[in-house]
Amino acid sequence: MISSIFAKELTRIFIALVFFLLIGRITGNWLASLGFVLFVYIIWIYSKLHQINQWIESGLLDSKRPASDGAWERLIFLIHQKDKKSKNRKAKTNTLLKHFQGVVRGLPFATVVLNDMNEIEWANTMSAELLQIKPKTDRGQRIDNLIREPKFHSMLLNKTENEIEITSPFSKEVTLSLRTLPFQTNSTLLVVRDISERTRLVSRQATFVDNASHELKTPLTSIYGYLSILKTSKNINKAEKEMIEDSFEQTESMVELIDDLLFLSRLDSKLMLNSLFETVAMATIIKKEADKSSNIDTYSEESLYLQAIKVEMQSLVKNLIENAVKHNPKGTKVEARWFSTDSGNGCLEVRDHGKSIPEEHLERLTDRFYRANDGDNVPAGSGLGLSIVENIVNRHGASLEIKSEKGFGTMVRVVFLLEHTLNRKT
Repeated sequence: MISSIFAKELTRIFIALVFFLLIGRITGNWLASLGFVLFVYIIWIYSKLHQINQWIESGLLDSKRPASDGAWERLIFLIHQKDKKSKNRKAKTNTLLKHFQGVVRGLPFATVVLNDMNEIEWANTMSAELLQIKPKTDRGQRIDNLIREPKFHSMLLNKTENEIEITSPFSKEVTLSLRTLPFQTNSTLLVVRDISERTRLVSRQATFVDNASHELKTPLTSIYGYLSILKTSKNINKAEKEMIEDSFEQTESMVELIDDLLFLSRLDSKLMLNSLFETVAMATIIKKEADKSSNIDTYSEESLYLQAIKVEMQSLVKNLIENAVKHNPKGTKVEARWFSTDSGNGCLEVRDHGKSIPEEHLERLTDRFYRANDGDNVPAGSGLGLSIVENIVNRHGASLEIKSEKGFGTMVRVVFLLEHTLNRKT
């Protein structure tokens, strides 16, 4: 194929050379002969290029495909092949796009494609129901003109992928979950879901727990008080004293459980105003909690403070240290440390040198009422301690790490945000 192309082109060059020699011999003017032959050859090449250009502009129609041979035929063939492959790719892309749009249209949540100016490029049918977007007429509208919510504006501005919850701008009874995801180059995919039912269920659950806890706490507090008095009475025999002490311990556990449930209920309310934040001396809180037991070693950077909600930091430290003490044999060494990391973040670390936690339990330790059982005995506590810890950590934007190995013990580390860490070294 290639050799025949070159043969035809060599033939053309040979014919041009013959004409050059013939005209030169007849006229005796070799320069004029060369100029004439080159001029004719250039005109022929131009005509070929013009035919190809006309063919391309016509959309590569077969009826306007120029007849040619040699290198020109090869060039036309390659252009045709490229066009054919391009059309096949385009057809496949269009099929996939239509399939994708069909799938997205059928999704039970709103999906909107935004350009780099946050203007609507495409929206599915559910977006009309949840966001009142008209896909045809609202194309080109800025999405933040339709959803005027500060949290949403901040999400678009910072290009965060975190999910936010807002009240629908069109109905106060509807709660929406919004999330943005990168989509192609300079485009963003906005996904909006109606989570009103979930929000109502969570609210009912929190209300039930809160009410039940308050109703239980009043009689339990009375029982707890009477048992504490009876326990110190001298007018009871040994058997009665053992029963009263056992009842006192069970009642004390119930009171602690109710207190934990009430505290969790407050955390679940998600009320975390900046006005509640204050400068907290973590070293003082750790020392106060550690003084309750003789086997706790502490190390704290006295100059390191934290911008946080003080009552929640007290609960955080209390739960971490109590967990380390309760879930290990009496006398197990416990270490509580408050220090700054290499990057300057405040870090709270509580470690015990006792029993390790089996690996299969680690992922579920922060679940409510979950208690890891090593098979030796019934786990102590209500199973709410680490759940409270996780809630507090999340509310302060911190990170939680739990590590447990045989021969090492268990370590819980909380790393706080740099902007919440204050170092007052003098």
